[in-house]
Amino acid sequence: MSKDKRPQSNCRTTKHISDGTKADEQTLSDNTTSIATKRKQTLSKHKLSKLKMVTKSLDTTKDEKKPLLELALFKNYAFTTMCIQSLMNELTTSLTFIFLPALAETRGLTKLQGAYMLSILGICDSVSRILMSTLLNLKRVKKYRLVIYNILIVMIGMVSFVVPLMQTFPQFAVLCMVYGSLSGTYVSQKSVVLVDILGVEKLSSAFGLVLMFEGLGTAIGPTLGGK
Repeated sequence: MSKDKRPQSNCRTTKHISDGTKADEQTLSDNTTSIATKRKQTLSKHKLSKLKMVTKSLDTTKDEKKPLLELALFKNYAFTTMCIQSLMNELTTSLTFIFLPALAETRGLTKLQGAYMLSILGICDSVSRILMSTLLNLKRVKKYRLVIYNILIVMIGMVSFVVPLMQTFPQFAVLCMVYGSLSGTYVSQKSVVLVDILGVEKLSSAFGLVLMFEGLGTAIGPTLGGK
């Protein structure tokens, strides 16, 4: 009888062990599912918070729309001076490009030589925009950029006064080289100087107003210049 009882007790213990392992497996599976659900919940909450932040930023950008003409910029003395300077500069620059061949003809030069002068002026203008914008963006030169810009304006004015004194084609050619180089450097530094004065945030409005003054100068200049 004792021999028959032993296998029954062994069967009971194995059943108990198997039941225990099943219970452990069940608890493990329950734990993993709960962890997975918690992770999904946290991810969904994180995504919702990001969406809320994006919608808030969009609402703030909609509310903070800039006006079409930000006239408050004219309270800055440097910017107002730059707008007036742009108007006066375009009054003379447009005259130079339009009437330079006609002036050359009055000095006895041919139309082909007048076309060469405009070509020299345009090539020097384009090359100086690339070279001088790179040079003036260096760290050692960047702090003097505003001073260099003002010197360029004075030099362009001085060259404009010299134009009526030219008589021969070599003189006109040298004048066009100097004038093209100065004007190209001046144009390349315009937007950069605006950033130095007002900051990047005001660049779009400030540049638009400067272009408006330049357009007025380009429209009025040839009319005042006459034939």
